[in-house]
Amino acid sequence: MKEEQLRLSIGSLLHDIGKIVYSGDGKQRNPSRAGAELLKRLQPSLDSRILDCVSLHDRERLQDSELGQDNPAYLCCLAKKVAAAVDRKEGGEREEEFDQSLPLRSIFNRLNGKNGNAHYERVLLDPKAGIPYPTEETFRSDAGFFQEAEGRLERVLKDFTLSEEYLYSLLSVLEEILSYLPLDTKKREDTDISLYDHVKMTAAVAECLFQALEGRGIRDYRSYVLEQEERAWEDKNFLLFSMDVSGIQDFIYTISSKGALKGLRARSFYLELLMEHVIDEMLQRLSLSRSVLIYAGGGHSYLLLPNTEQCKKELNELQKELNHWFMEQFGVALYMACSYAECSAKQLRNEPDGAYRGLFLQLSREISEQKSHRYTVSDILSLNRQKRRGERECVICRRMEKLDKDEHCPLCRALLGMSNKILEEEYFLIFREDVPYPDALPLPYGKALVAGSREFLEREKCRDGYIRSYRKNQIQGQKDVTAKLWVGDYHSKDTFEDLAKEAEGIERIAVFRGDVDNLGHSFVNGFHSEELGNRYETLSRTAALSRQLSLFFKCEINRILEEGSSDSLQCQKRKEKEEKRRDVSIVYSGGDDIFLVGAWNDVLEASIDIHTAFLRFTEGSLSLSGGIGIYRPGYPINRIALETAELEDYAKRAADPGSAGKGAGKREKNALTLFEEGGRYFWEDFTGNVLGEKYRKIEEYFSLTKNHGKAFLYHILELLRSEDRINRARFVYFLSRMEPEEGEGAEEAEAYRSFSGEMYRWIGEREDRRQLITAIYLYIYRSREREERKDDGRTEV
Repeated sequence: MKEEQLRLSIGSLLHDIGKIVYSGDGKQRNPSRAGAELLKRLQPSLDSRILDCVSLHDRERLQDSELGQDNPAYLCCLAKKVAAAVDRKEGGEREEEFDQSLPLRSIFNRLNGKNGNAHYERVLLDPKAGIPYPTEETFRSDAGFFQEAEGRLERVLKDFTLSEEYLYSLLSVLEEILSYLPLDTKKREDTDISLYDHVKMTAAVAECLFQALEGRGIRDYRSYVLEQEERAWEDKNFLLFSMDVSGIQDFIYTISSKGALKGLRARSFYLELLMEHVIDEMLQRLSLSRSVLIYAGGGHSYLLLPNTEQCKKELNELQKELNHWFMEQFGVALYMACSYAECSAKQLRNEPDGAYRGLFLQLSREISEQKSHRYTVSDILSLNRQKRRGERECVICRRMEKLDKDEHCPLCRALLGMSNKILEEEYFLIFREDVPYPDALPLPYGKALVAGSREFLEREKCRDGYIRSYRKNQIQGQKDVTAKLWVGDYHSKDTFEDLAKEAEGIERIAVFRGDVDNLGHSFVNGFHSEELGNRYETLSRTAALSRQLSLFFKCEINRILEEGSSDSLQCQKRKEKEEKRRDVSIVYSGGDDIFLVGAWNDVLEASIDIHTAFLRFTEGSLSLSGGIGIYRPGYPINRIALETAELEDYAKRAADPGSAGKGAGKREKNALTLFEEGGRYFWEDFTGNVLGEKYRKIEEYFSLTKNHGKAFLYHILELLRSEDRINRARFVYFLSRMEPEEGEGAEEAEAYRSFSGEMYRWIGEREDRRQLITAIYLYIYRSREREERKDDGRTEV
């Protein structure tokens, strides 16, 4: 990256830093001046052009200044306005005071028709302490937060160098201190954009403007920004870029069941880091920073890039190289589709109406088209000419490869070696592929991945061939770390068998697959409303929404599982252990979906915890649907993945009768399919009616009576499944025979009256009967004693 672009990017990141300077009365009346004075005090040798971006980033001051025509402060001014989607034309731009007592409002307040009034507590971003949830509770704001934030900034400024490494460490620290501070506190402005999201987007727009104007030979920024402002807004200086990897599910789950949990975890992490590597390789070739990254997760990503011929050429070449590498390594298992849309600053702020949504729709159409026509004739010929690398199948992935003594191919062997390091190590380093490391994982563009400790990084970063490194689940910035990786890495046990042994009752594992409902629609149309029109449709809100979802699925998910709260099944082992930790392991969590495996009862309880937390985190503006399957530990993992995907898909088709149209009270999606299609429920029905009502009544009654066992419940199930009136009569007769005899105790008699009364009522309604069947199954599973093992290793059901 050129030095002038570095100055612009760093200056754009710091342009609003004065808002963290605490004033005695909490009213920061001149953030620009305060920011410049702060930076001069903390780093006297800071580049003067960076200071210009901080002190002179509004139009009025720039017009009165004597800055040279190529000063980066002009581009910072324009970038700031584009990022905020605010164009104050009348009366210029006069900086107003920043009220440090006002909180950041929730990004979910206006999403999908909501009209919320929640905000966040003002804290530093610290995933280990928990991610703040929206609240309407008031809190006291004092100097403590601002002093702590200033201290963090001082530490990073002491190490200032005009370098890309420094830019990345600054970006990380700014995320820590600015994530829960609002961009603006003017009464007429909305305060749901964090200062971090704003400065990051400002830097992204600034870098794109710099390269787009350079590509057209424009160096007179003063004229372009101040005298040709209408042109600056209408010029198509930007590319909204998207890429999407196909085949991820099959790649992760098409493995044998031997050592499946470690293999699944390693494969999902490998693809996640592969995507980060692809993004950083792209940014390196394009001379851009991570500021331009809008969203990345689940194999999808969006970036804001400069509209230059060189950029387009590099994007096409990068895609071609990547897909060629995919074919060399994995055949047709993985494919990267890419698309970009040329756009202006006006389009990014949705002018004319619908332009912003139109950009995303264009990208979606072109991505789909590419996926339908993946390969050229030459690609197909190349695939047909590929020679086998071995004569035997790998016992894990079933590919024909040269195998080791354990019958593992090189990739699977390296993934097995990486599986424990994913959990144990904090740093992940990228080297040239010719640097000899045992079991290094191959990456595209001639690179390889290894994992290690801080000491390993310190030793190896000086080695020839070192490229970059990533740090897992740590917010603090380091100059030698390109980016942090948020990873949902919670785990309890390392094998399906060990997880099954921790189950209550029946010795089974369960898998929960969940996915956010209508997320694509929410990104494209979620901030549009009939009342407010396109007011909330901005690039900064899109970025803020995606970042919050990533924080939930990659950070907060670890705390939710660590501090499990739901106890709907009333499991005895949980009470005996006196701990909240779930006996589950995350296979994948990120973007908008999750794959969780564990002891069957803890998976069910964890799914409730996750759903409950997600609704609170998003203020109910988004919902989550999923499926849960229950299995013996040795059941084929590819079948588990397929079956739970079908259960999840069935949950997403849930709808109240007649709810295809719009209307109050209509329910769609936001559902769970438990074990089979007959077990599909809206979450509120499952937790309230199945567990809270019917399961609890069964548990209460059978905890008191000693006269009826599981055989009784199996008989009830048989009668409930039938629509025959004769079987209903048998059901009533069967219940009557359960009545305690005189002398068996008043408590048991009262329990019977309550239990039988509810059973009589529930059998009369189809939905109640269905819910009762599910509740009985759950109680039988929870109460079942450990099965006798058959000689063939199967479990008696």
